[in-house]
Amino acid sequence: MLSPTLILAHAFGARYDLPVPLYLFVLGGAAVVFASFLLVVRREVAPADGPTTGDGGYVAPHRPLLGGLGLLLLAFLIYSGIHGSQEIAENILPTMFWLIVWIGVPISCGVLGDWTPWVNPFATLARLVDRDDLRQRLIGGPALSWPRWLGFWPATLIFFLVASGELIYNGWATRPIVTAVSLVVYALISALGGLLFGAEVWLERGEMFSVLWATWGRLGYWRFGRPGRRRFLGGVDQPR
Repeated sequence: MLSPTLILAHAFGARYDLPVPLYLFVLGGAAVVFASFLLVVRREVAPADGPTTGDGGYVAPHRPLLGGLGLLLLAFLIYSGIHGSQEIAENILPTMFWLIVWIGVPISCGVLGDWTPWVNPFATLARLVDRDDLRQRLIGGPALSWPRWLGFWPATLIFFLVASGELIYNGWATRPIVTAVSLVVYALISALGGLLFGAEVWLERGEMFSVLWATWGRLGYWRFGRPGRRRFLGGVDQPR
């Protein structure tokens, strides 16, 4: 009874015993969760009356030191996922990504505000390649305009894919090697987005983590340089 046992958090590798076929249960749950994100009414939002504040503790949107630390952490996690143990419970990558990044960070943004722009490695990559000289050499022209019809759909599609990995293909998507390769692919996508459209536009519309955490951050107390008031829900009345 006192022998050590292996405990798996967040149902990684767990077995299911349900009264209905598992695929119906998982697909139904995923459909409900995804539909809940689409139940949004589009409307024009005017700025709130009175002045807004960026907080006295405003920090510039890009700090090289924090950005570098974020990139180092991403590289370490990718290395761990590729070269480390492929047992989910024994590798740091599944826990860091699926529990900390995917669940913990959005919740913290919903409480504190969006504190992530300076440590988000995908945002840092987009900023690093957002250079006119590099863009001129690689694509032979200036940054492309973001098509109006594209809206937030790139971020929405990527969010759907990641959520599907968590909810539907959990046993496969949470494997360290799969998560690591997915992060490499997404890092390349983020760099390409920053190169083609410019970092500011890409991070506002296309980079999934920036869009997700900024949305949660509207609920949080501090603004971290974004428009709004220092209070809970202080950013929800600000137009995008």
